[in-house]
Amino acid sequence: MKRFFVICAFCGVMFLSGCGAVSVDHDLTNKKASMVYTIVTNMNSSPSAYANKSYKINGDIEGSLGYYSLIVFDDTNCCSAELALVLDNGVTCPKKKTNVTVIGEYVQIDGQYCLKVTKIS
Repeated sequence: MKRFFVICAFCGVMFLSGCGAVSVDHDLTNKKASMVYTIVTNMNSSPSAYANKSYKINGDIEGSLGYYSLIVFDDTNCCSAELALVLDNGVTCPKKKTNVTVIGEYVQIDGQYCLKVTKIS
């Protein structure tokens, strides 16, 4: 009986430790700005190499009227790269020029590649 409670407690702790965590293929939030800038630039120039994978990226949100993009800068803030965004159902966009973290999948929609955003924080 004691063993049963220990196993249940262990499973409960493991379950709760994963609450709220979103799994992504590539978390770019812990990378240097120049690395993120390079990856986003490469996503735009060779999109099929990055397609159908999920990403978590920090940047500044731009756009309005349903057309949004994420702007990322290099370490010196002299260069920027833009990533097109499509907001999934129920996802709302904060004010322009707000620094955000987006989570989504890089997909092709109507012939154009973009990050289909499932979460903005």
